[in-house]
Amino acid sequence: MRTPETWRIDITPPSGDGVGPGVRITVSGPEGTAHLDADATGRVVERRGVGESADVS
Repeated sequence: MRTPETWRIDITPPSGDGVGPGVRITVSGPEGTAHLDADATGRVVERRGVGESADVS
């Protein structure tokens, strides 16, 4: 993203099944929207650049 206009950071609380909190960073600009998801340790678990579709496994 070359010219970001907005940034958003969302924190999801831990779930009852032992999964810790998660972090999603979303950046939007004229090119579109991109996001990055990380776990509580900071490990990136998913990232989607502008124009990329979600990975479905």
